[in-house]
Amino acid sequence: MKNNRLQEQMVELRILLQGICDGFNVENLNKKSSLTMRIKVLYALSKTERCCPSILIEKLGIAKSNLALLCKSMCEDGVIAVTKSDLDKRNIYYSITPAGKEELGEFYAAMADDLKLTDRETRVMEKKFGEIIEFIIKKIQNN
Repeated sequence: MKNNRLQEQMVELRILLQGICDGFNVENLNKKSSLTMRIKVLYALSKTERCCPSILIEKLGIAKSNLALLCKSMCEDGVIAVTKSDLDKRNIYYSITPAGKEELGEFYAAMADDLKLTDRETRVMEKKFGEIIEFIIKKIQNN
């Protein structure tokens, strides 16, 4: 029988991270740290100056119609902005606004409050997560 230890660890990690990110930890029902699609959009836009809808759809795995509705709402809330391409007015780009950066910062603070890590634990986790993320990105790019 094949050893499934890695797959089991991945499932366990996903469950634990979901508990932290989605605010479903039984000990801490702080919904301010729920990883919503809105937060995912803000995060994705925080990593680039501007982003077209197709990139967000691919990166976040969201349907085009759902993204359009979400982004319309987020524009109305002032957390993202939409601009049209100078070359082709049919092409649009989204970008995060200062209000969006503030909302994302509040989410990060809520997550930090939930975790209650020491400075040393934070450095260790940042290093380990960085290595995992780098490894997964390389595997995805090679496939």
